[in-house]
Amino acid sequence: MRKFLTWLRLLFKRQLKKISMYVILAVLIIICIGIRYAAQHFSVNIDIGVVNQDDGNVSAMIEKALYEHNGLVTFVKYENRSELVAAVQSGKVYGGYVFKPEFSRKLLEGDTEEIIEALATPNNIITGISNEMFFSFVMKELSYEELVQDTIDTGLFKKLSEEEIREELRKYYDVNLANGSTFSLSYENTPEDYEGKFTSIDILDYISPVIVGLVGLMIFISGLCGTINYYDDRKNGSLILLKPILKQLIAVIEIAIPVFIVTIAGIFILIGTGMEQSVGGTVLKYVLYDFIVIIYCYILKTIIRKKEIFISLIPVLILMSILFCPVFTNVASMSPALASAGKAVPLYWLYYI
Repeated sequence: MRKFLTWLRLLFKRQLKKISMYVILAVLIIICIGIRYAAQHFSVNIDIGVVNQDDGNVSAMIEKALYEHNGLVTFVKYENRSELVAAVQSGKVYGGYVFKPEFSRKLLEGDTEEIIEALATPNNIITGISNEMFFSFVMKELSYEELVQDTIDTGLFKKLSEEEIREELRKYYDVNLANGSTFSLSYENTPEDYEGKFTSIDILDYISPVIVGLVGLMIFISGLCGTINYYDDRKNGSLILLKPILKQLIAVIEIAIPVFIVTIAGIFILIGTGMEQSVGGTVLKYVLYDFIVIIYCYILKTIIRKKEIFISLIPVLILMSILFCPVFTNVASMSPALASAGKAVPLYWLYYI
């Protein structure tokens, strides 16, 4: 047992002397911290064009609210439809909306057919976001108009003009809308930590899977490097006197050593940069992923007997990890026929652990 531990220590020392190991760690640290820093200083503006061909009050109020909105989506005024179409086609704006003539009248009468025209480029993922926001403003203003009409129809405020009624109702409507009195949601069985708090969208929420993916990719690459070490040891004859079962054990250990070294560094980076919050959960997740990588590399070295063939496959495996895994581009989402291709590399499974 003592000889085994000594031998294991020497394997670790040999691995730590390899330049490739430090290259992997350096790339991992620089990329992860760089992305984290960029995310903190990153801002996104999604411009959406608006054209108003209607002369009614409802569209005017909706338009006013749209232009006053500050956030991820910004609404920009255009004078006519042709200008807006050109802006969408050129990429100046991500999409646009056109209030058709008689929009206000038809909306109040309940005629919602062809009163708004939406413009967007094909396969534009921004459309769903802007649609939700745009039509929330439409519904907000429609609700206010319904309130005005219902108040006038009661006949209780004959001494006030319609304009005075509008002004008074607007004041209360906006206040109640802001504090949840007009529309509200009730959440039950939620953790106490979240009671009374609002959630916010952080750009880091969108790019953190990429950082997690980079850590997983580097762990996979380190496993491939460990497999190459085994090929070298087998070729130079250092394993020739060992029993077959010990040779297989050494193969597993030589793959596992660089995997664990990179994993430890990756976990510290993920927790230190705020990508992961739970230490226990993160360790468990990556220990499971490490076993997948080790088993995968072990099977590869068993199937592929020549080192040269194994090395030639490494760029293919890395490219498959980037293209077919949900962590990165996930080409499979664009072509269901490729959905199974990502399962051929360990990084695919990190996303589901």
